[in-house]
Amino acid sequence: MSLRKFFEQARKSDWYKNTIFVITPDHSTLTGHAPKYKTPIWSTSIPIIFYAPGFIKPGRYNAPVQQLDIMPTLLGLLNYNKPYFAFGRDLNRDSTLQPFVINYGTNQFQLIQGDTLLVRDNKSLVAAYYYKTDSLLLNNLLAPASGAAAGAGASAVSTAVSTAGNSSAAGVSVGASTSAGAAAGSSAVSTAGSASAGSASAAGGAAGANTDPDNEIILNAPQIQDKELLAKQNAFFKAIIQQYVNRMIDNRLTPAN
Repeated sequence: MSLRKFFEQARKSDWYKNTIFVITPDHSTLTGHAPKYKTPIWSTSIPIIFYAPGFIKPGRYNAPVQQLDIMPTLLGLLNYNKPYFAFGRDLNRDSTLQPFVINYGTNQFQLIQGDTLLVRDNKSLVAAYYYKTDSLLLNNLLAPASGAAAGAGASAVSTAVSTAGNSSAAGVSVGASTSAGAAAGSSAVSTAGSASAGSASAAGGAAGANTDPDNEIILNAPQIQDKELLAKQNAFFKAIIQQYVNRMIDNRLTPAN
């Protein structure tokens, strides 16, 4: 109702036809309409909607997206062609990276990529889930085959410009939060985000190193179906975290203008 009234008024303004609206919250329902929304990733599953009638065609983006993708996607829609740094990606143009979402909360990082949710503390990989078939996160794949519940703390990654989705040439998108999830809208819907191409390539090159203690954990986990894939995802995960930390250090050391 609030959005309807807002757009009823906005349509009367001269700037309406020249505006791209981005609609997104910072978390999902607080009470949880289903048990899965009480888990760390689904509690931060949100819609991201890009809305610009006559410019963005309605559509749905069915892959992970995060709020960090909002800025690059908007710059792409505006045909901005100068260099810039972003942990997110342009959802309409960047097809080089497999979509992913990264979160941080309660001293744990989370990565969603493909069907997998990985959880790291400050030292190592502590949990892995096939979250699409285990929405309550009851079966930690790193635990013995009988399964074990493991809580993965997280909060919506709304840092920096925090992240969104893709469509076609002029993409409409809605994305799941800095977690996973999807929502509907007159534009496109999606689920979770991305990091920069540089971090992706760095991660890919690091995958599978025998000296990585996490690989020992993965190799000894009987429930993991594709150990090589999960090792690559984990290497990608660590590379993103490292680049994020590096950027924070750079920002602290760089004097303000």
